[in-house]
Amino acid sequence: MGRKSIGYLFILIVGLLLAIGIPGFMESSEARYAAIGYEMFSSGDYLHPYLLGIYHFHKPPLTYIITALGYSIFGVNEFGARFFLVVAYAIQLLLVYRINLLLFGNAKQSRLAMIIYAGFPIVLISVLNLTTDAYLNTFFMAAVYFYICYYQKKNYSSLYLLAIMLGLGVLTKGPVVFLPFGVFIVLFQSFLKPKWKWTIHHWMALILCVFISVSWFAYMVGTVPKLWEYFIGYQLKDRIFNAEVFHRAEPFWYYLILAPLLIFPYSVPLIFGVFKNRGTRNALAKVFIAGALIIIFIFSLFSSKLILYILPSSLFFASFIAYKLNTHPKQLKLLIHTMTWELYILIGGGVLFFLFSALFIPAALLSVFLLGFLCCRFKGKKWSFGVLNLWFVPTLMALFVCFSLAMPSKLNSYRELFGWISKSYPSQRILVIYDHLIPSAELYSNKKVLTIHDRRFQSLREIQFEDVVPVNYYDLNKTEDQQRVRNFNDNKVLFMVKKKDIEFVPAYLSDHFKYRKERNGWYFYSN
Repeated sequence: MGRKSIGYLFILIVGLLLAIGIPGFMESSEARYAAIGYEMFSSGDYLHPYLLGIYHFHKPPLTYIITALGYSIFGVNEFGARFFLVVAYAIQLLLVYRINLLLFGNAKQSRLAMIIYAGFPIVLISVLNLTTDAYLNTFFMAAVYFYICYYQKKNYSSLYLLAIMLGLGVLTKGPVVFLPFGVFIVLFQSFLKPKWKWTIHHWMALILCVFISVSWFAYMVGTVPKLWEYFIGYQLKDRIFNAEVFHRAEPFWYYLILAPLLIFPYSVPLIFGVFKNRGTRNALAKVFIAGALIIIFIFSLFSSKLILYILPSSLFFASFIAYKLNTHPKQLKLLIHTMTWELYILIGGGVLFFLFSALFIPAALLSVFLLGFLCCRFKGKKWSFGVLNLWFVPTLMALFVCFSLAMPSKLNSYRELFGWISKSYPSQRILVIYDHLIPSAELYSNKKVLTIHDRRFQSLREIQFEDVVPVNYYDLNKTEDQQRVRNFNDNKVLFMVKKKDIEFVPAYLSDHFKYRKERNGWYFYSN
């Protein structure tokens, strides 16, 4: 990798490190991972995930452990929680470069693939938003890289590293890591037809992969036998075939609409490349475009759909687009021209949006950004794709950061609200939240948080694995919990109710409070 590539990588990483600590945790997914990581960090128990004091077995523990490590280094804050996402992003960029260099032997094209991958909105979303997906994608890409190393060099150490990467992928998000990797292997074997023999090393690598993959699951099932049916029946089968259980069902065409937006602004050269790819003799180009489309098709068949599920297709899209742009220079010039005008629209549109919203500070910041871009554009004699992308990626980051600071409620962040609660109600040590599960509540309020479930699926907790009745969760559909909730010491309690839910609150929960305040669509009851 040349100096330009290293410099480009350095600038992107520094920009991300400056950005990741600014937005608050977004509910509910990101805040959930941040809160579970915080409980691991606080308790020192890195095997049992807890969310607000109750077991939470939706995912294996590796993402939570990495988050807890970030807290131990940088403190309990947004930067600490997201720091290792930036590390994962840097590793991904290096892997994109190395994978393309190994397969095509073209440094220019490999650098192009890395630059394209760095600017995909779906990739940036995964880095700015704490979930399992960025880590899963890193392990998947590392597995692809080590497979290619083994294929080219027949180095058995690469085979064992491949097994470790897949095992860590399972400990990140379960067996889903095998889906994109399996697609790549099938296509690679079909189009390139590599020859290899099964040896003792393959068996040992397989055993190593299985051992790492099942280690945490086997331990947990051994200590809590109910988890076997929970992992297989509820978490695996229902997520694929019955997403209504998780309220995540989306139509088949969901990804067909989102995919062009998630790889913006490269959708046009991708479509151009697909049509031009007909009749191409390059087998690797076929592997990449077929791999990306098959992954999207398979996840479209699943009933549960979230944006970042198709993140592994980004490697294939970036590699295919880079190949096409490198072999069609006129298309690269068109892309540079298109991206320039898209930047004008993005930054100018952001300035106008904040001006019309009477948010003058973010409007001023973006105006400075726009002026800098214009100066560089008209002063520069040569406007290369790499330089343009150095503006494009920070522009997306700047828009996200400005929007998160100006309108945190639109991104579902409660940092500002809980900061106000801490200052306004210092004597109330217990925060009771009616029919909403807000994982970031303890992180931001420094109070003991109790959740009351009534009607909403989102506030329902899984307490079947608890040895004793939870003291921080109440289900009003159970008579015994209705009685327990009446025993609060009201002088220590702050009762929090969403304004639109006020008509459903039982009188015995709210009538004995003397004071009520309203803020950001919530009512707060206290004595």
